[in-house]
Amino acid sequence: MSDQFKQNPWLKPLLQKRSPDALRILLDLLEAGFRKGEASANDIRDIQLDQPNVIGGVFKILPKFGFIHTDKRVKTLSKKKHARRVDVWEMAEPSKAQMVISHLRNILTSNKTNAQLSFL
Repeated sequence: MSDQFKQNPWLKPLLQKRSPDALRILLDLLEAGFRKGEASANDIRDIQLDQPNVIGGVFKILPKFGFIHTDKRVKTLSKKKHARRVDVWEMAEPSKAQMVISHLRNILTSNKTNAQLSFL
């Protein structure tokens, strides 16, 4: 078990069964929240997802990573969504986000397979 998990036991169950796509989306949202103080679907890099429905699953766990859902909505920047409005999430605990960002970068740059990611 990594030192990060020993220091933060709540982290492993949240990350261990996530797909690489979900981890990349989570990283995008955490980085945007840390940088701007808020994040939305507009902050997800335009990547080809194996399962596009994974995006909704990531938003469901955002509160565990220091975000608060707001009543604010903005127009999407995606041409596919035709200016649909998306929710904005406020970063409430930047220190928690910063810790998770560094851990996610290590996971995603280690070139682990899906099976290996599930056992972080």
